[in-house]
Amino acid sequence: MPKSALRFKSPRVRSTDYFEVTAARAQGLEGVVAKRKDSRYEAGKRSGSWAKYRLNSGQELVIGGYFPGAHGVDAIFVGYYGEKI
Repeated sequence: MPKSALRFKSPRVRSTDYFEVTAARAQGLEGVVAKRKDSRYEAGKRSGSWAKYRLNSGQELVIGGYFPGAHGVDAIFVGYYGEKI
């Protein structure tokens, strides 16, 4: 019996039972997604059956200002601390 009956069009999508997070990080991936085996994708819905795990490190930013929009914040002005050149 084959491991998976799924065939993906893109080689960037893979199905596996187990993997090392360090391998995904070494490939420069943004993150990985895990899902329950019996769950289906439902556009626009969050069932809790899918989970995203981000691998890329964050950046501490300073908010310098914002532009209000019709439904909250339209844009923010950010910066970060760095060494002087």
